[in-house]
Amino acid sequence: MALDHANHFVAQQHSPGEYWGGLFPVYHAALTFLTRFVTHLAAPGFFTLMGAGMVLFADSRRQRGWSRWQVLRHFLLRGMLLIVLQFVVINRAWELSPGGWVLTVYVGVLFAL
Repeated sequence: MALDHANHFVAQQHSPGEYWGGLFPVYHAALTFLTRFVTHLAAPGFFTLMGAGMVLFADSRRQRGWSRWQVLRHFLLRGMLLIVLQFVVINRAWELSPGGWVLTVYVGVLFAL
């Protein structure tokens, strides 16, 4: 994922076929293919690490005497906070772009987490 961002911001280019509705690009060089393949593992890796972190957090809190309801309440409040941040901060930040994107509803990564 960092390679994608570096390519986009430094070289000012991105594979147009990898946007919604485009044709998938064909990479003929092994290094290019492997670079793209490795970057596609980032998002599932983040979600896996998040799940592992939630399990470790829940176990540590249960050992400290928290009830299941307290752990669930913590996760629900955290989730609600991330959803509010998505709509209040991140969606408004997209409107600051030079193109002036007007997004009414954008549910992104924080909403998924």
